[in-house]
Parts: sequence; C-alpha cells; structure tokens
Amino acid sequence: MKVRSKPNSTEPILIKYLPLIEFFGFLVIIIMLWLDELFDLPALVLGAPATPVNWRESLLETVFVLITGSIVIFFTAKILKKMKQLESYLPVCANCRKIRNSNDEWEFLENFLLKNTDTKVTHTVCPDCAKLLYGDYYNETE
Repeated sequence: MKVRSKPNSTEPILIKYLPLIEFFGFLVIIIMLWLDELFDLPALVLGAPATPVNWRESLLETVFVLITGSIVIFFTAKILKKMKQLESYLPVCANCRKIRNSNDEWEFLENFLLKNTDTKVTHTVCPDCAKLLYGDYYNETE
C-alpha cells in the first residue's frame, strides 16, 4: 500500500534535485579553476602580477574537487533517501490504534486510509479473534 501525498503538499524542488544542483555547483568550481589558470583572472581583474600556467596544479585541484564532489553528492543522496524513508513511517497509537495525521490530529485507521490512499476498507474477523469471540461456534474449516 502506498500512501499518496496530499494534493497541496509537494516535495520542494530544491530537495528533489539537490544532488543534481550540487553536481552543477562542483562543475562551476572546476570551470572557474581552469578559467583562472588559463586567463589568470587575478591579473586580469585585479591587476595582480601575472603568474605562469601550472597544468599539474590545475589537474591536482580538479581531481581534488572531483573526489570531494563525488563524496558530497553520494552522502547527500544517501541522506535524502534516509529522510524519505523516515518520513514514510506512520505514527500509530499503541493502545487505540489511531493514526496521527500531518496536522497532528489523531484519527481512526479506516478514516486515515480512506482520506489518504486509494484503499477501500472492509471489516472481517481473523481466525484468532473468531475463536476468542465465537468459541465453540467457530469452525476452523470455514
């Protein structure tokens, strides 16, 4: 059974695409590293003394940014997956079996399912309860 999200509440775009946004952020950092190395941006913009192109340093910086970016994106995706899993838990009262909804109100399980899922509720009696309630009248073969 999959619980539908409310029509008015949608997952924020930023959270949904956060790993992709992070990827583009790290890509911008790499592009800036190479633009700085190729065009000597401090000399061009700020009038600082010109520096020679250092390919090894730029490659090392690029590798460092790629490794760091991969680690950050991996753990971000892992955390978002765990958050989604934790948000899918349904708080149920241990005594009366009522469900706490998103408005912090407690409602009967049947009402909650009817409002939030495509599930239709029907009532029946399980074999254990049938034995308890009906005792001798209950026939296990039925």
